[in-house]
Amino acid sequence: MVSKISDPAAFEIPSSCGDAVSDLHWLVSRAVSGGGDPKHPACAWQALSVLTRLAARSARIRSVLRSRLRAPATLTDLLLALPATCHERRAKVLDLLRHVACGAKVYRMEAFLRQLLPRLVQ
Repeated sequence: MVSKISDPAAFEIPSSCGDAVSDLHWLVSRAVSGGGDPKHPACAWQALSVLTRLAARSARIRSVLRSRLRAPATLTDLLLALPATCHERRAKVLDLLRHVACGAKVYRMEAFLRQLLPRLVQ
């Protein structure tokens, strides 16, 4: 039996998940220091998938990733470190970047934008 939940707050990620999101972001940032190498532990890529699912469901998580953890810079570095042949992994990075960047306002030129914009145009 499927029940209907009419309260959208039931699907909101609790604020206590901030530490978990921070830890998942740290795992993804370790993939950057590893050069995005396919031999890098799969846990970083699983963390990226979990972050993508969380960001897709919660504006609060997207805001934390964007503002507090500066995920766009990390994701740009990871995207630039990946070889051109890793299409599936590039798609995963771009998917999370899409969620994090949605609704973002740029008030000043961030250093990572100079690298990201030409890569997106390619």
